[in-house]
Amino acid sequence: MERIYYHPDLALYDFGEWHPFRGKRFNDFMSFLEKSGWVKGYDVIEAREASNDELRTVHTENYINFVHYAEEKGNIFLSPDTYVLPGMVRGCKLMVGSAIDGVRFVWEEGGHALAFGGLHHAYPDHGEGFCLFNDVAISAKVAMLSGIKRVLNLDTDAHHGNGTMDIFYDSPQFLYISIHQDPSTLYPGRGFVHEIGRGDGEGYTVNIPLSPGASDGDYMFVLDTIIFPIIDEFKPDICIRNGGTDMYVGDTLTELSMSLEGIYTLGMKIREYMIKNKIPWVDLIASGYGNEIIKSWGFLFAGLFGLDMDDVVRIIDVSQSKRELSPDVLKSTKDTVRLIRKSLGEYWNI
Repeated sequence: MERIYYHPDLALYDFGEWHPFRGKRFNDFMSFLEKSGWVKGYDVIEAREASNDELRTVHTENYINFVHYAEEKGNIFLSPDTYVLPGMVRGCKLMVGSAIDGVRFVWEEGGHALAFGGLHHAYPDHGEGFCLFNDVAISAKVAMLSGIKRVLNLDTDAHHGNGTMDIFYDSPQFLYISIHQDPSTLYPGRGFVHEIGRGDGEGYTVNIPLSPGASDGDYMFVLDTIIFPIIDEFKPDICIRNGGTDMYVGDTLTELSMSLEGIYTLGMKIREYMIKNKIPWVDLIASGYGNEIIKSWGFLFAGLFGLDMDDVVRIIDVSQSKRELSPDVLKSTKDTVRLIRKSLGEYWNI
């Protein structure tokens, strides 16, 4: 059983003209899905706003109040790169509510759900990285409070999810696996191999930084050598995967080089793995920057929902941006894998 959560007011999560994150992406993508016919056969459920009580599972009361105050007063920054415009709180709460409901749905019914979100930079007491409230962490925390013992967060966003990682850094119930661009070259400057968790959570944080220029082969290599073997051992009750398509070669904020076909394959490999291992999972999609978001999201969606590549090519123009690739990138990725095995080998059979 598969389900999609959506509301037109998601478009309120918008940082304004000239900003790389525009809220219209959500409505534009749903229009694309409807025109393509790809939503037929799936339940499209109206997203709801998360309550303040649900936000409080992760965020402090003072911070929640401050976000509402910032929206009311205007011209107030939560951090140097994140501010609140009118309507954004509702848009964000819709993301959080749909993430929570998606997790509850797949836990109770099994299967797969997609929602729009993945605001993984937000901390309990502040927002950053275009993120107000952390829907990934909140939905995971609600899951744990509901009795789910082992939660996997597979973060495929090109930017490391520093907020999510730090919120669960001490927890052995939460396995955080992130594949992202080398943090020495990209915001937020976190997600190095040596960051592996703390205390009871030591070993439950797995960071896989990739050099600029990393492409399809690098992603498939780390999936097969690091990510899937660790998940096999952890045996999660549920998976929350977050990340849009800012790893795409045409993205304007990152320097990774995945092709459209590679993004499709990434989604398909994750889908096949979750189904084979009977892991219910939720996808949260929001990231991607530049003029090719709908195209790249389309390829990701097609892979995650198991659509045939021939149908994808029939619907979407496969021409794409080009970037000169370095022949040394895969070597760098293999070196990174060796470092991960050295730092995490005592915790996982990798």
